[in-house]
Formats: sequence, structure tokens, C-alpha cells
Amino acid sequence: MLARVKGFVEQVQTDDRDRTAEWQAVLEATDPVLEEVVALVDQFEKERSDFVLEPAYVQLRASLAARQRLLAELRRMSPPTSPEEVRLARKVTERYDVLIRELRSAREEMNAYIRSLKAPKG
Repeated sequence: MLARVKGFVEQVQTDDRDRTAEWQAVLEATDPVLEEVVALVDQFEKERSDFVLEPAYVQLRASLAARQRLLAELRRMSPPTSPEEVRLARKVTERYDVLIRELRSAREEMNAYIRSLKAPKG
């Protein structure tokens, strides 16, 4: 999904070509991702176990909520054509890259937490 957004932004030239259909296809690729993120955010909102006390929970929840906001922001954008719009679209993809790294880190922390629960009590 992110590759499609980046690819679109990279090919944009400041010409008069109508890119609405191309942009719509890019945005449609975000639909399944956004739906999954919304479901995960809802799930995290309902979490009531001890995991909510863990830093990984806080990081995961914050990263997912930020990802949801970023995807919504992307969907509100019209096809970027001007240099300023292209710059903004690139900035969105850069922020998304950061969120992906944060989510991976939080996932590793969550996995460590789960492993600690499974570890034999000594």
C-alpha cells in the first residue's frame, strides 16, 4: 500500500494531466489497511488485561491511532500535483514509514511480554 502511494508521488510532475483516477486507485489500496487499523484500534480500546499496564501496549495503541489518523489524512488529500502538494504527500509517506518502525518495535516488546508470561515460574 505504501509503495503505491510512494510510486504515485514519485511519478507526479507538475503538469496539467488529470491524475484523479490514478489517485483514486492508490487510495483504494489503503481501504483494507485502514479497515484493519480501525479494527485493531477498537480491539485495543476494549483491552482490559494486565497488558494495558505495559509500555508496549501504550506504544502499540498510540502507533495504531497515529496510523489511523495518517491514513485518514491521506484519504482527504486530492491528487497531489503542485510542488507543495507533492511535498506534503512525501511527508505523509515519511511519517508512515516512521510509524511502521514504531509498530515493529512495539510488536517486539509485546512478544517479549507474552514470552515472559509463558516462562516457567521459578
